[in-house]
Amino acid sequence: MKFIQKLRNFFDKYPRVTMFGALSLSITFFLIICLSKIDAWSVWFDESFSVFMVKQDFGDIWHFTALDVNAPFYYFLLKGWSFIVGYGDVALRLLSVIFGIGSIIGGFFLTRRMFGRRIGYFALLFLTLSPMLLRYATEIRCYTLLIFLLIMATYVFVLASEKSSRKLWILYGVLIALAMWTHYYAALPIMAHLLWRAMTIKKKFFSRDFVTSLAVAAALFLPWLPVVVKQFTTVQSNGFWIPPFGFDTVGNFLGETMAYNMHDKIQNFVALGLVMAIILLVILFAKSHRTLAKKVKQNTLLMLLLAFLPPAILAILSMPPLRPMFINRYVIFSMVMFSVLAALAVGTKLKTRLLKNLQVALFAIMLTLSGWATWNVLHYGNYNFDTNSVSMAKSLMKKIADKSSEKTVIIAESPWIFYDANVYETEQNPVYFLDSSTEYQYGSLAMLQADNVHKITDLESFVRFGQRVWYIGTTDDDALSLPIENWRLLQTISISDPIDGRNNHKAAEYIVE
Repeated sequence: MKFIQKLRNFFDKYPRVTMFGALSLSITFFLIICLSKIDAWSVWFDESFSVFMVKQDFGDIWHFTALDVNAPFYYFLLKGWSFIVGYGDVALRLLSVIFGIGSIIGGFFLTRRMFGRRIGYFALLFLTLSPMLLRYATEIRCYTLLIFLLIMATYVFVLASEKSSRKLWILYGVLIALAMWTHYYAALPIMAHLLWRAMTIKKKFFSRDFVTSLAVAAALFLPWLPVVVKQFTTVQSNGFWIPPFGFDTVGNFLGETMAYNMHDKIQNFVALGLVMAIILLVILFAKSHRTLAKKVKQNTLLMLLLAFLPPAILAILSMPPLRPMFINRYVIFSMVMFSVLAALAVGTKLKTRLLKNLQVALFAIMLTLSGWATWNVLHYGNYNFDTNSVSMAKSLMKKIADKSSEKTVIIAESPWIFYDANVYETEQNPVYFLDSSTEYQYGSLAMLQADNVHKITDLESFVRFGQRVWYIGTTDDDALSLPIENWRLLQTISISDPIDGRNNHKAAEYIVE
């Protein structure tokens, strides 16, 4: 006990040293987890689409993004990053790692500002182990950038609400505009900001400075607004791959948030721990609410709204007659903010011994679940829980390179495997796709329709007699369906994925006859 008391005295005496040490330890641990397997997983479609996108010039990025269902800001940043690091999968993933670190640091300062140092350090711990933050910190997508921008926007929002500074409100407008330019569902946490302000500020809701911030955000986003309307109309009229909202959706949301797994795979002690954590969270929030100061109650309300309002709104928007739109990563900011709620539950000072014991129990359960979730992130990598599939293009391309004694072209059977394989193409093994087997009804294929470098419009004239050709694709059958029957098979490759053991990534080398 004397050692613990001395440690507390040191922390109180040297708060800056303590903060620097805690942040350094957190960032180091986060980097160790992220970098340990950042090169182990092949890119999958969302990532390979990003890589192909940033190989375009800035004007084309604007054009092709408008034809898809995304916003362009992340691609612009990634394009700039590629000038420094190139187009390798690990190099491009590092940008997401950087924004992941920024999210942890920003989340710590946000929580410390709103609730004090004690809860700030608990938040730092849980943010470092946040499953979804760890998962998407090694993804060539916009999600850690989105989290970072929304955390910074929330921090500035809190400061501006306290100080009524016009400069801060203008900065808030810029940040929420950038978040919208990154991902449209940034609008949902922004709605949580507005609702919180309406519930706490009331009479001063439409203050001049606040209205100015909204005007700045609207003006900055206005050039892209017609594209948003068009994209939303296209998705609603043509349908999308997202399944209907149901009980599975809720279970999977909680499962990924707390243990990074689907609800049907969370069993035994892990399932019990998840249920107990939810029960303890409810009890502790209910009991602590009476003892909190008014300002802390208001700040707690903001965190609750940020964690629960976005998924609730998205669930409502997924009801008929609208098309389903609920995918966990679309509300990833709310999932990460759950770490702050956990910190609030275990870090708030309570009076009775029973409640303190419940806090200790919750801390132990959350720490155990976080460890289990971290293991799951490292085990599953970028396995797609929505489609129960994983890309093995990286391993496939490496095996092809090892077995190619001379320059041999690779022809992809579909645009989807082409996107993934193209990231790993070399001068010895360039990758092409067949125009005849590509249906360009999706906006994500518009780049391929305009591509004249990798597209094969006439296969018979593209290959010459006696030439060796690799043909790659994905199928659960024994072999791929060959586009030309009179090619002679030389050898085959089949890659087994480490999650399901499926041998559905296949390649076959032919000689043209």
